[in-house]
Amino acid sequence: MAKFFEVSSGLRGAYLTDNAAIIECETIEDLRKYVKYECDSWRDADYVGGAKRTVAIVTRDAWNHLTSLPYCIPLAPRYSRDSSGNYNYSSGIFIRQSTSLEFAEYAAESEDWIAIAI
Repeated sequence: MAKFFEVSSGLRGAYLTDNAAIIECETIEDLRKYVKYECDSWRDADYVGGAKRTVAIVTRDAWNHLTSLPYCIPLAPRYSRDSSGNYNYSSGIFIRQSTSLEFAEYAAESEDWIAIAI
């Protein structure tokens, strides 16, 4: 049975995220591949975070729906180290479970919607 997830990214603590997609996943591996793709996109934009282990843990928890809050994979600009050498994880990739109705609304409202083959 397919599950639906909203995957969004942007500033942590912001009311609206930069972008969001609602995806349909048959297996946890489908979700993991999509989230890994998002992390790779942020890394290409010179951000750090989103290691394979973090992606695996967060997608597993989101798949099992352990909480009603969205899950977050923190990301930081590579140049954002403070004086003690720690990164400022100001951005993130957020994952929350969605419904088939939300997926249908998203597909209908998105003019540029393209089914993503994973």
